[in-house]
Amino acid sequence: MLKTERLILRRWEDSDAGDLFEYAKDPDVGPIAGWPAHTSVEESLDVIRNVLSAKEAYAICRKTDGKAIGAIELKLKGHTDLTERDDECELGYWIGKPFWGQGMMPEAAREILRYAFEDLGMTRVWCAYYDGNTKSKRVQEKCGFRYQWTTPDVDVPLMHEKRIGHVNCLTRDQWLQDKKGSEESEDSVDFRVLTYGDPEADLLLIQMVDDHDLEVIESEVAFIRELSGGRNFCLKAVKVKDWNKDLSPWPAPAVFGKEDFGDGAEKTLRYVLDKVCPFLGEGQSSGIKKIFIGGYSLAGLFALWAGTQTDRFDGIAAASPSVWFPGFVKYLEDNEIQTDTVYLSLGDREERTKNPVMAQVGDAIRRIHALLTETGKDCTLEWNKGNHFKEPDLRTAKGFACLINGTDDSV
Repeated sequence: MLKTERLILRRWEDSDAGDLFEYAKDPDVGPIAGWPAHTSVEESLDVIRNVLSAKEAYAICRKTDGKAIGAIELKLKGHTDLTERDDECELGYWIGKPFWGQGMMPEAAREILRYAFEDLGMTRVWCAYYDGNTKSKRVQEKCGFRYQWTTPDVDVPLMHEKRIGHVNCLTRDQWLQDKKGSEESEDSVDFRVLTYGDPEADLLLIQMVDDHDLEVIESEVAFIRELSGGRNFCLKAVKVKDWNKDLSPWPAPAVFGKEDFGDGAEKTLRYVLDKVCPFLGEGQSSGIKKIFIGGYSLAGLFALWAGTQTDRFDGIAAASPSVWFPGFVKYLEDNEIQTDTVYLSLGDREERTKNPVMAQVGDAIRRIHALLTETGKDCTLEWNKGNHFKEPDLRTAKGFACLINGTDDSV
């Protein structure tokens, strides 16, 4: 069994047949990877017993409920056409459509690559995708695979056709080099952490910020202290390099201006969990007891999204969050926030905009508030006076203070 922040990779069981069928029946999942959509639970059970029973085949399961949502496998010698060596293998994978764009597939792939190189002693891992499968291509790019060759007529026996196939490879040396480079330089270039309040406080607030936020961060800290009745806290402001990219959970076209939204939220959250939380929380017995994450605008959206990815946070403060973001309301309908306390706010003039996408923000935040309340969350929705750009420091402070004031004084 292998584990990541959000996932468990384990052996398939007969009892997974229903879950497998739920996602493998989707015509958008299997055919693009070279196998036909499943037609029954019985067929899925047969696949579990005769295909997914291979030595290094694993079910991708969410930690939250243990449900199998995809498959990943290291195909060893004799089960792949890409190598005949004992110290090489081929990586294959897929994940259910509801989980596309959440970074789960790269997360699972990175862990099984670690397992391949560190535990199995592999020197090279191969991986391929069919022409047009851009999602699979992107996963391989994120995991560091290097392009090798393209074959114009690849047999796809289960689909009874030929396709264009692209082959990539990752060596152990390349993986080690990428891993070292990522740990030593990438994060430090893209993020900078500034500390406000009391570094020794047992209450940690985490907020993603840009230069505009930092211009008023001191007043925000003062507002938090005032509104929380002088409660002691430490605020870690994480400055991102690219606001639209680093805080977006998936790509989306530009809505205001010309800059599109990227898919950097996964990397940003990984940095927060690996570098910011442990930094203050190493001595949990005498250190951090509560961690709240929050932010303004797109940072508020990021905080809500982050709450669906991990249970590390004890509360979320989303002040005037960009919940108009394409597909986000539907995403929250399908993915539960893993904290019980959420604060939402919006300016009463924010939905009065000529931009048709941003004008949806009012309906979106009402829907999210209703959704969270219906699912038993302690969710506050506060309406502030003015448009989106009015008093962001005070609005963010009100969110954090609301979470703080709901904390037991003994904590």
